[in-house]
Amino acid sequence: MVHKHLQDSHESLTLYARYEFLKRNPVSEAHRNFCEMLTSEKGDNASNTLTNCRPVYTTAIMFYGTCVEKPEEVNPEEDSDTDSEDLNPPKEQFKVNFHKKDLSKFYEKFYEEKHKTESIKNVIAASGALERLYLRTLNGNFLEYVKKSKFPISHLRTTRAYGKVKLQFHDKGKKKIQNLEYWRCDKYRTLIWRNYHARLDGSRRFQQFAARNVFQMTRCTPLDEIEFKTEPYSSWNVAFEPFDKFYYILADCFLKSLVLKMNAKKFSMDITWFKSTPQDNNPKKEPLLVLLNLMKPEAIEHIKLRKWDDWHIRENRKTRIMRNFSRKVRQLEQWRMTRKLDILDKNIQVLPEDYIVGSQAETIRVGLKEKDVYELCELVRQRRFPFFLTMTVNGDFDYLKAVGLLAVKRDIKRVPPFEVNENLVKVSYRLGNFQDRKSLEFFMDFDNAEWEGKKENKIFFHIKDTTDEKTKN
Repeated sequence: MVHKHLQDSHESLTLYARYEFLKRNPVSEAHRNFCEMLTSEKGDNASNTLTNCRPVYTTAIMFYGTCVEKPEEVNPEEDSDTDSEDLNPPKEQFKVNFHKKDLSKFYEKFYEEKHKTESIKNVIAASGALERLYLRTLNGNFLEYVKKSKFPISHLRTTRAYGKVKLQFHDKGKKKIQNLEYWRCDKYRTLIWRNYHARLDGSRRFQQFAARNVFQMTRCTPLDEIEFKTEPYSSWNVAFEPFDKFYYILADCFLKSLVLKMNAKKFSMDITWFKSTPQDNNPKKEPLLVLLNLMKPEAIEHIKLRKWDDWHIRENRKTRIMRNFSRKVRQLEQWRMTRKLDILDKNIQVLPEDYIVGSQAETIRVGLKEKDVYELCELVRQRRFPFFLTMTVNGDFDYLKAVGLLAVKRDIKRVPPFEVNENLVKVSYRLGNFQDRKSLEFFMDFDNAEWEGKKENKIFFHIKDTTDEKTKN
């Protein structure tokens, strides 16, 4: 039964469309709600008298009062998503003479009134980031403009959580922090939180939704920083690790675009993946490799990595230590071109070749063992560029032990200054000529003095012109 008196009344349609617009429902959901109202039966809902009746999604539409069998039990520890973008979500099917494009016209009119302009370009320019995600669903014209527009954000944080993906960013237009969360909901697919406003959506699963929206927000937007975080642990099941299909779906979105890359100056990530078996040794499934490969090489300036603390899912309750990076990661252009590398984490133990060979980094924060200092010197001497390198190493690095190990090396000579006090160590070494040029020599300095208000262990590599010194001698 179709309530034609509602469908044929322009006043009723306008009132209903504005009601859905003010609720901040997207066009697809508003259209579904309106069509359900048009086709609803008068009187008591049958579901009130049938114990086995509950709202369900059929072809992405929720129909009430439908008798269904008890839903299949779902294991919350199993990921029900795929690792690629779903390009064919279910279609809406309603037998009413009121289409989504009709409702889109109302929404377009309301947005024009809100922003006091009839220009699609100006409407989008005046809208915040959250509003733009809705605007692209109005019609093809809005979609194309939103695709080409830069979102008013500079810092985007994504967080893998337990049965959810969280997004947080600063909206420069609205001048405030915005939060978007996508929660797993097996019956209705996804529960979407927009700050404190929530709605159910049956068209895509939560990781599909999150990845698609991150893609839309970053495809043309230059960012100061993009973060990929992971929540510490789940209080209700500490042995459960968050799903990671979100990463692969996001990569699939960029892959299908063929030419698009994420434009960010700083890339931060919590590393969680380990090659524990030969079957796992697949670089295509290593999140660090997958996500870092999405970055525009010429834009990235800073890479920061931290080890996700997984003590709670280990039988011995000890955090797994990452020993070295995949060779594929070290070969990435993004890794080689970045100017800053920050992997100073006690649970990340990497070799000097992981961050020196082929790298153009000028500032490196990393954990270093005393026995690896000589190998570090050898690798730095082989670098052609840059000529200067500043390293911050772990707080428990023993300079005196390193000095003792270097004392037996004949190709490294200690030179003044040499200072050792209770709280100060400053030692300099001459490493040899730079690229066979006798006037230029490589030097290495140890220094654990104050640095920008903080006490840090530093190692400096630099080139010095010693022509004047040799002339005096």
